[in-house]
Amino acid sequence: MITDETHGFRPLDRPDCLWRLTHAVVGRVAWAGCGGRAVLVPVNFVVDGPGVVFLTPGAGHVVEAVRSRTRLTFEADGTGPAANEGWSVLLSGRPEIITDHRKVRWLERHPLAAWARAPHRRFVRIPAEEITGHVMTLSAGGA
Repeated sequence: MITDETHGFRPLDRPDCLWRLTHAVVGRVAWAGCGGRAVLVPVNFVVDGPGVVFLTPGAGHVVEAVRSRTRLTFEADGTGPAANEGWSVLLSGRPEIITDHRKVRWLERHPLAAWARAPHRRFVRIPAEEITGHVMTLSAGGA
């Protein structure tokens, strides 16, 4: 990947990556599923310290990945104020299902919703074991 500003890419440091995540609305969780196929699901999320938390059905692909300790990658992106700037942040780590009752009550006060309907839901946290990001600026002429 080109990372120098002369080509319109500027890397983001860890604090700037986390700050930008607080301004994103939707993210995507991805992992290598059965047979190495990429699995990607949209999630509503909240930044929780150096990581993200999202709500998912209590059974299904995401919970299976969490229970098998599969490394998950989270991505969110957005645009800058003049819309000629875009950014992307990737965060990855070994996820955990949040079971602490106080933490669950705190998370229930946030506007998080699982995208799939299910009778049981779980809060999943992906710690920012690795986090990277960059800003891309559209050049004059669009290319």
